[in-house]
Amino acid sequence: NKGESCSNSQPCSNGAVDGTFVTGEAVIAGVELQLGHVFETGDIAWPISLAYTYSQAEASRDSTQSGVLDGDKLASVPENTMSLRLGAQVGARWDSYAVVKYIDSMCVKASCNRQASPFGETEDFVVIDLGSRYAFTETLSAFVKLENALDERAIVSRQPDGARPNKPRTALVGVEWMF
Repeated sequence: NKGESCSNSQPCSNGAVDGTFVTGEAVIAGVELQLGHVFETGDIAWPISLAYTYSQAEASRDSTQSGVLDGDKLASVPENTMSLRLGAQVGARWDSYAVVKYIDSMCVKASCNRQASPFGETEDFVVIDLGSRYAFTETLSAFVKLENALDERAIVSRQPDGARPNKPRTALVGVEWMF
């Protein structure tokens, strides 16, 4: 059985904000793939990694109690997610990287595949993050990050109480001291 825990911050598919809501029997299956390699050219190492997940999450039996039908998509499970990370490492002190992430649209509530509402799903989107770090010593380093570098905007959730956007372009500069 697929159940949801209801709260004010995360209402259930039936709109309840407390207790639990059982949508019925469900099958959640998928495949995950992760590949990585480090190419070396002289003093520079070029790490690359790819992670991909395919998920199929749907009701496996009609539920008169919840209104969910066999084959209905479940809420909050994207069908595809992908992350590609490319890096450059110069010696032990300096590294930089770019990460491209893709997240597929997903149902806001169970059974969005039977509804024609434009608000039944989140939006799929691609985000690119960039970063660089320089180690002054083994315990002291400086970093710079640019998250969502292209300022891609998408609705990543519609609960609670309406649309929620992803994080906007964000720049971070800092020093890290490990002790």
